[in-house]
Amino acid sequence: MNARTAAGLAVSWVIALVVVLAGMPAWAVPDDGLRVVEAAERQDWQTVRALLADGADANVAQPDGATALHWAAHWNDLSTVAALVDAGAAVDAVNDLRVSPLWVALDNGGVEIALHLIEAGADVHTRLPSGETMVMTAARNGLRTVVGRLLAGGADARLAEHEAGQTALMWAAAGGYADVVRLLAESGAGVRARTSGRFTALMFAARAGDVESVRLLLDAGSDIEARAIDGSTPLLIASRSTDALAGIDWRVIPFESGHGATARLLIDRGADVSATDQFGRTALHAAVETGRPALARVLVEAGAHVDAQFTDRVPALRGDYISRAPYQGATPLWLAAQDANLPMMRLLLEAGADPTQRNAFATTPLMVASGLGESDARRPPDHRVEEAVGLLLSIGADVDAVDRGGRTALHGAASMWEDGVIQLLVDYGADVNAEDSRGRTALYGVEYSNANAPSESTATLLRRLGATEPVVEQ
Repeated sequence: MNARTAAGLAVSWVIALVVVLAGMPAWAVPDDGLRVVEAAERQDWQTVRALLADGADANVAQPDGATALHWAAHWNDLSTVAALVDAGAAVDAVNDLRVSPLWVALDNGGVEIALHLIEAGADVHTRLPSGETMVMTAARNGLRTVVGRLLAGGADARLAEHEAGQTALMWAAAGGYADVVRLLAESGAGVRARTSGRFTALMFAARAGDVESVRLLLDAGSDIEARAIDGSTPLLIASRSTDALAGIDWRVIPFESGHGATARLLIDRGADVSATDQFGRTALHAAVETGRPALARVLVEAGAHVDAQFTDRVPALRGDYISRAPYQGATPLWLAAQDANLPMMRLLLEAGADPTQRNAFATTPLMVASGLGESDARRPPDHRVEEAVGLLLSIGADVDAVDRGGRTALHGAASMWEDGVIQLLVDYGADVNAEDSRGRTALYGVEYSNANAPSESTATLLRRLGATEPVVEQ
């Protein structure tokens, strides 16, 4: 046989083998070292079992380290997990991210798979490179049964992850999993542990608005007056937190939550209602900001200072393009007037709030209610604005008071084209030709200062009320 004939026969054998293999069922094709894990990735459980029965290696990994057991845990298939374990799959195998099948099961909420892996000998002490423990992962997902099993196996609930210093108890509290909070607190998890931002488990529970977790943590010895890095206490956090959606027009739309009840529980337990954060914000400020009159009443009855003022400029909310700098010096009544929140305004006034108290820019509640410094993005409906302005005027608010720029409430109303408010202010004696520090009147603002085309109705009203033609700056 010459060399050419031998080569031809070899090629023929290869072609014949390929044809035969192509016609064979998947489970009958010889194992190339990856078929089990690849079948598991595709959720082809029949092929996985067939290959295992044929003696295929259950521990072969893909290039990123993922094994068939990782994939079975990911797809939450208990029977395949059991088959792989029975076939000798390493329960503590880790991929390139140092993630084990147990962590995958916990992150997916796979209780039965997690318990099966633990019973099969999975290491309950293993940690991710971030420091996250299996107890933390189970607590974050509210898996009480698994948390209990991990603790029984000797897992340490006191450990903290490396980045922020959060513990399993904090993650359970943040998620509102009171049953897990109870279990961890009873197991000796540190209820007074702090994150790098000085947050405690109680603060996380307050932020979540979880009344039961707050009660459990207080009973376990949490510090009710602990302060976060910004000075916030659990009461302040509960009072300013909301469950909300962001509207397409940049509004925040809150919906029913447990934050009010959480704050009231903290007050009942003796929380300091006058405590402030680094900006001077009190729980009463927060109750006004979040629109909780019931909480505001409880705070007032508990001795909250109704004329407390922000001591510093408040930074804008994340994703918000509206400045909150005017909050410096603002009282709860000032905030309520800004939103034309009539029930809140009446409550605060009945409690003795000072309607003349100005912010750091000398803006009064009447001015901000009339529209001074406001924008269309955060403007209440016209009828509410008129009622708020009318309420303040009826109790003697100074209609001609000026801010640091010399502007009056009328300047504000004109800038917002609030014709009803303009009429109301003039009826109470407002000077329709009052000039600010730059010599500009309300009519000038309507005709020349607005970014949009001037309002004809507002300009006509001001002229009818006696406004003189403005001098145009050259």
